[in-house]
Amino acid sequence: MLTEKQLPSRLILPAERTPVSIAPPQPPSIFRALGILLHFPLFIVRLLRLKLSKKSDKTAYVQRLCNSLEHFGALWIKAVQVLSTRADLLPPHLSEALSTIKDSGSGVPFEEVRQIIEEESGCSLEEIYEQFEELPFAATSLAQLHRAYLRHEKYWVAVKIHKPFVEQLVEQDRAIARWVVGALLLFSVYPRLAWGDLRDQAEELILRELDFRYEEYSLRRLKKKLRRHKIYVPDTFQRYSSRRVLVMEFIHAALMSDFISLEDNDPDRLQQWLTENNINPKKVANKLFFSVYRQIFEDNLFHADMHPGNVVLLKNSQVAIIDCRSMASLETELLDKYRMCMRAIADQRYATAADIYLLLAVRLPTVDVSTVKADLIRVWRRWNTQAYIKELSYDEKSISFMFENLNRTVFEHDFEVQWPLSKMSRALANLDASLNSLNPKLNSHLYLRRYFRKAHWRTTKINLSEIPKYVPQSIGAIRDLPRKISEFTLFQQTILRRQAQSIQGSITTASFAASAFFSLASFFWLLLGGFCASALAYHCFSYPLESIVGKQLTAVVLALPKLDLVMWSGILVLVSYMYLHSRSLKRRFKEVEALVPDANAAI
Repeated sequence: MLTEKQLPSRLILPAERTPVSIAPPQPPSIFRALGILLHFPLFIVRLLRLKLSKKSDKTAYVQRLCNSLEHFGALWIKAVQVLSTRADLLPPHLSEALSTIKDSGSGVPFEEVRQIIEEESGCSLEEIYEQFEELPFAATSLAQLHRAYLRHEKYWVAVKIHKPFVEQLVEQDRAIARWVVGALLLFSVYPRLAWGDLRDQAEELILRELDFRYEEYSLRRLKKKLRRHKIYVPDTFQRYSSRRVLVMEFIHAALMSDFISLEDNDPDRLQQWLTENNINPKKVANKLFFSVYRQIFEDNLFHADMHPGNVVLLKNSQVAIIDCRSMASLETELLDKYRMCMRAIADQRYATAADIYLLLAVRLPTVDVSTVKADLIRVWRRWNTQAYIKELSYDEKSISFMFENLNRTVFEHDFEVQWPLSKMSRALANLDASLNSLNPKLNSHLYLRRYFRKAHWRTTKINLSEIPKYVPQSIGAIRDLPRKISEFTLFQQTILRRQAQSIQGSITTASFAASAFFSLASFFWLLLGGFCASALAYHCFSYPLESIVGKQLTAVVLALPKLDLVMWSGILVLVSYMYLHSRSLKRRFKEVEALVPDANAAI
């Protein structure tokens, strides 16, 4: 738990925040489903108009698209948030606009909240909370948050509660989504977007949000990881949490989004607050930068939605992270490739980075790969040059700027990256949104190199510290070596026995077939030798054949060419040799079949 010494003074007073509107919950109806189904074709038409528009200013079209999507509901907003990470599939201005759509909504009356809490806990609300603020301080399309004071623990907490009818609304939206995706696939509307995959991604995220136990587990897991980064994650109260209620520590501090807002509107007030609470924005920027990269490349567990609204500023340049719904990790092979690619970019080995980046693709473009590599290298060289120009704004030299240009290159070449890489790009873009205000002169390339240098030392330190732990294991492995050799020999004998049985069957079958073939060949040469001998007797010595072999065979002999004695003798010798050779091969293959031993007896 955070102490009073760690909590800063208020940056934004509660009275300065826009209050959450309250509206009675509405169960899903058939008219809502029809409204979405009728509204969706209009959305597609606007999307096509945006794609075909030749105007340079497309802001109006993009705004209309965003307004349409915000009216669809929770599942659709989640799908848009997922889609906004795929800048390789959308025009840059559209993906940028979609990324600004936030999941917000109105709250429900306190009576509904009380009923849900008491149903989940099995007791009255007053037995758990000494104080419970009836008006929520934040709300999304699925849930709302209230501040409360625990009766037994004597601690302020944030209570996150599902709104009524959210399960029914999500189920209705899932049914609508199946119809909509089916229609899009049927008419082949922009098949490159892979509508089925997009629907599955959105459904997976929304179903996780319907059960707060996933978020509670993510908070506990991330808290252990980020403790080494010196970043605070609020505690959870598993005793009071359930599927529809999540109770976690309430942090009385300032959001990074408040910092950005005051920097634009009242910089003097912000500077006074920073001095009062001993907060150095550059130290906070360093902490956030290195933590995000450690989460991705070392912990393989990163906060995929760490935008300024989820970053909390504490006293003495300390940082806390909230709202851990969107946790992500990668497969080891994919993470290794991505780490090598970013390491090569940091070391300015751009040709190597391009080769690795191509390995991360879902499918390669039909154009010449060398052209794509040249464009990727050009993006990285430009970014590296701009990163060292102090006069440029942070937006022109940030890592998200680099990814923006990479995505533009990928889009132009019809080149698709994998979904997890898009999530990481989004996480790094959220990081840059904070760094832009905390330290606008930060050199992203230099910091990237510094991170990999520190990561190398951390890995070396861990390996050295684990040497004593491996010594007993090594001694035990040496002691078990005779037993393992014996087991390996036993397994190898079994494998060899099976291979021998297979070989035995193969040799026996092949020998029988060869023996039968040469037996037939020897009969053919014997028959041919008989005809040659008859022809020799008839043509050279006028021997009467018809009385011995009959008219049919005599007709065959007469059809043979008339040759002299020397020629017929030579042919007869050749045929006799072929007959004897065939007989010899027939006997040899029969001997091989007889000599093959039994496989089980041989091993």
